[in-house]
Amino acid sequence: MNSFHHKAKALIKSTTNQFFLHVGWHTIKQKISRSFRISASNSHLGKLAHQAKTSILLLCLFTSLPSSAERLITAGGTITEIVYALGAGDQIVAVDQSSTYPAAATKLPMIGYYRDLASEGVLAQNADMLLAIEGVGRANVLKQIASVGVQVKVLNKPESVEELYALIDELALILNKPTQAKALKEKIAASLPEKQQLGGNAVFLLSVGSRGLVAAGQDTVPNLLFDYLGINNIAGEHNGYKTLGREALLTANPDFIVAASHSVVSLGGKQAFCQQAALALVPAATKCRLLVVDGLKVLGMTTRLAEALAEVKAYALTLYQQKPDGQFSTKVSQQ
Repeated sequence: MNSFHHKAKALIKSTTNQFFLHVGWHTIKQKISRSFRISASNSHLGKLAHQAKTSILLLCLFTSLPSSAERLITAGGTITEIVYALGAGDQIVAVDQSSTYPAAATKLPMIGYYRDLASEGVLAQNADMLLAIEGVGRANVLKQIASVGVQVKVLNKPESVEELYALIDELALILNKPTQAKALKEKIAASLPEKQQLGGNAVFLLSVGSRGLVAAGQDTVPNLLFDYLGINNIAGEHNGYKTLGREALLTANPDFIVAASHSVVSLGGKQAFCQQAALALVPAATKCRLLVVDGLKVLGMTTRLAEALAEVKAYALTLYQQKPDGQFSTKVSQQ
């Protein structure tokens, strides 16, 4: 019985903030019932509920309540990375499969992939709030999660530095971390180099499998990286990730290819990636001029944007040399 009351006390504390956010007493009773797996009609539950309600009212009078949830689930690698960077990582109890950074996140329970969540996996974590990136699914699952009292917040996916800062501010407001947000944005701003004009052509390939080539166009992080460094994105005429014909790739003849690490690993490594039939006769592939970047850094706008820029620039400089006017568009080698 002592352990039962200890668990009840912890649960009362975790639901207090929901009470003052007008989630309602009914939701608190639901959480108690779900946590202890007992009927709402159980006489002991009724007594416990009365004690909980009294405790909450007393807390209202004598304590200062936190403005953020105590138990978070983050769905989306960008969200997870920012929450940790804001110093709220200890509040995260579970993450989705795209949350591969920092290392601490990979040691937490997984709730599946953010685009196809299951309510059971989320609710099993007894979280107060689900913080998810745009594109999280499915809508009926999110509605079901919210219906039992878990706060669900879906945040816009950033596609520019300004939008990254906006996301940091929004998360800081939710987590009550304004000072940390200011410091984080200043750190990111200080880490970003001045815009470059390296010249040359490149392409980011999301897929090179049997279904053909899928390349990153406008409104993607890879395109932002190329644009920031002054490298021409040969797929820049379309928006998002779209199919790119092999003939178009041959004609454009990119100097090098960029790909996400998980895509390369799934095909067996760099050489296997470069030897895919869809890349046959493409000089950058036959000579395997392939830069492999961590998937989260190159597909999502994260706090490590400067690292992604540095990796692309460093690789490009292995192919180009600086001219007297400061540009980097003279090729050194095609090896």
